[in-house]
Amino acid sequence: AEALRCIRCHTTYVRQTPDGPDFSSVVLGVTCERCHGPGAAHVSAMRSGASDHRIVNPGKLSGDDLLLMCGDCHRAEPPPGMLFEDPVLTRFQPVGLQLSECFQKSNGGITCTTCHNPHENAHREANGFYNQRCVKCHNAAAQLKCKVQPAGDCVSCHMPKTTPLRHMVFTDHWIRVLPARIMQSDRGRQR
Repeated sequence: AEALRCIRCHTTYVRQTPDGPDFSSVVLGVTCERCHGPGAAHVSAMRSGASDHRIVNPGKLSGDDLLLMCGDCHRAEPPPGMLFEDPVLTRFQPVGLQLSECFQKSNGGITCTTCHNPHENAHREANGFYNQRCVKCHNAAAQLKCKVQPAGDCVSCHMPKTTPLRHMVFTDHWIRVLPARIMQSDRGRQR
């Protein structure tokens, strides 16, 4: 079951049979149908002039529904019993985002697509790109008050990269001010 879960998130389609996954059916990579649903039904609906276009438009989903959709692969539910302080929680980006004050005060206005274009790869080494997303809600005056990063590098402190598991680096999506001791231990693990 866990192997199938891995395959489902790193492919667009895999047929499940009573004997397990049918590897000959695998559509490699994350393509349009992974998020938008089967294209054949959409094509048929459009050709027939149906009012239901039979396609998922994530842009029309509520913030919570969009987080659940993205969380299907990016993990919307931590394992039972996991503490929120556990560094492994950074693997569960939708969970971290929902815990953040930015998300809670936005009433669902901040979602995964606020910062990430789902049709592009993440900008993994581009803090400046994501800092510009922060400035859309937080004015420059708020940045100037910051004694740690007065130049406005919000992401390095409020969304640090962590290494919760060996050889795996994740950005912490629980946007918050972390205690200095945690920041130092995370930086130490990355070296």
